[in-house]
Amino acid sequence: MTLIRVRNLWFKYYEEGPWILRDINLVVYPGDLILVYGPNGSGKSTVAKLIAGLKVFYQGKVKGDIEVCGIDVLKEPERAVEVLGYVAEDPESQLLTPLVIDELILTPINLGIDLNTSIKIAKEIAEIMRIKHLLNKSTNELSAGEAQRVALSAALTIKPRAIVMDEPLAYLDFESANTFVKYVAKLASSGASIIVFENIFHQ
Repeated sequence: MTLIRVRNLWFKYYEEGPWILRDINLVVYPGDLILVYGPNGSGKSTVAKLIAGLKVFYQGKVKGDIEVCGIDVLKEPERAVEVLGYVAEDPESQLLTPLVIDELILTPINLGIDLNTSIKIAKEIAEIMRIKHLLNKSTNELSAGEAQRVALSAALTIKPRAIVMDEPLAYLDFESANTFVKYVAKLASSGASIIVFENIFHQ
């Protein structure tokens, strides 16, 4: 069974413009941990956003098919959040709430999980990702590294079946990056599909 399938994906920003993505194909199975590596401007972030159901933010033309856990995210992009965790390359733009704790409970609550359970989940993830000390901090006061860790934690709160991450290690120090990599590997070993988009290799 495939968790993520991209078939014959083409994309361009303008009707008369050149194709930025050309015939992209990708199949991801449960437990796969895949690195997509390339320079800035190669279309990695565009692919990541399209898989995550963020087509709504693009005015360009898309051809092809993208399925995540059986959901056609080009036709029903709003359903992607049910099964997929997404971390943007600019984590600060992804934070939507005043406090870190609010950010971590946002998706669980939107998916119908009650408040007490959502808070419990948030605290468990915060413990794993070493951000418990940030839970009551304003998201506007976070450093770039802290914002990255919060965005990563928020993506993990629903224990998604698939995760798409765009340069997730960019702002992390070595210790935080190491903790995150170990946790992601654990998720993959439990059957989650993970795609990491990066433009540099990290030691």
